[in-house]
Amino acid sequence: MKYLLLNIVLFFIVLDTVKGQDLILTNKGDSIECKIKKVTFEYVYYSGRQPGEIEQVKIPAAEVKFYEKNYYVSKGSVSKTRTITNHTYDKFSIGAYGGFSYLIAKISSQVPADFRQYMKELKSGYHFGGDVTYYLSRRTGVGLKYNNFKTSNEANVTSTSPSGQRNNGVMRDDITIQYIAPVLASRQFSVNNKTIFHTGFSLGYLDYTNNATLVEQVTISGNTVGVGLDLGLESKLSKILGLEFKLGMIAGSLGKIEKSQGGKIETVTLEKEQRENLSRVDVSIGLKRHF
Repeated sequence: MKYLLLNIVLFFIVLDTVKGQDLILTNKGDSIECKIKKVTFEYVYYSGRQPGEIEQVKIPAAEVKFYEKNYYVSKGSVSKTRTITNHTYDKFSIGAYGGFSYLIAKISSQVPADFRQYMKELKSGYHFGGDVTYYLSRRTGVGLKYNNFKTSNEANVTSTSPSGQRNNGVMRDDITIQYIAPVLASRQFSVNNKTIFHTGFSLGYLDYTNNATLVEQVTISGNTVGVGLDLGLESKLSKILGLEFKLGMIAGSLGKIEKSQGGKIETVTLEKEQRENLSRVDVSIGLKRHF
C-alpha cells in the first residue's frame, strides 16, 4: 500500500511538472523548456525546469521568436489552443501628419501698438509633413522628416508719406517655413505592444519665405540651421497601421535675410536684437504605416 501511495504521489508530481512546462524558441532555433515568470517588451524572465535550475534568468525579447505557456499538455504532444506572441519588430515606418502650430517668439517692442494685434494673429498657423524611419534595433532608428508651416494675415492700413499725405492700402504677410532634417528616433513599447511612445531628435535645414505687401509687394527670404524635438504616442489600429498624437518643437532664428522688391534684391544682416525667431510648437495627429 505504501508503494502504491508513493507511486500515485510521484505520478501527480510528474504530471504537474509536464503540464506546467513552458517553451521559449529563440531566433537561432534553440528550444528552452522552462517556467516563464514574466514577459516585458525588453526581456522574457524564466526559471529552469531541470533539477537544480531554480534561479530566475532572462533573455532579450528581441532574441525570442515566440514563447508559449503550458506548451506541453503531455510528453511529446502540443497544445491545440496555444497562443504565440511574436517579438520580431517592424524595421521600417512611414508617417504622415498635420495640425496646429504656434510661433513662440515675443513680439518686438519696436512694433507700433496699432499693429500688435495683427502680429499676434500671425503667430498661429498650421503645418503638415511626413517622416520615414529605419530601425537599427527594436528601440533605435534613423530617418528623415519634412515639415511645412504656413500662416498668413491681412489688414487695411493707412500710411503717411513724408509730405504728410495719407494713403490707404493693404498690409499682408504670407509666411511659409519649411524644415527638412535627418532624425535620430527611439521608441518604447507597452507590454502588449499596442501602444508605442516615440521620441525624435533632428538637426537640419530651415527655410523661410514671406510674400509680403505693405503698399508694395516684397518677398523676404532666408535660411538657417534648425533643431527639432518630437514626442509621440501611437495607438496601433492594426498590425501595420497606427494612429499617432504628437507634440513637437522646431527652433531656429535668421541672422541674414534677402529682400526682393521691384526687381531689386537686397541682403540685410540682422543685429542680435533684430534676428527673426522662427521657433514654434506643433500639435499633430497622423498615421503611421509599419513594414
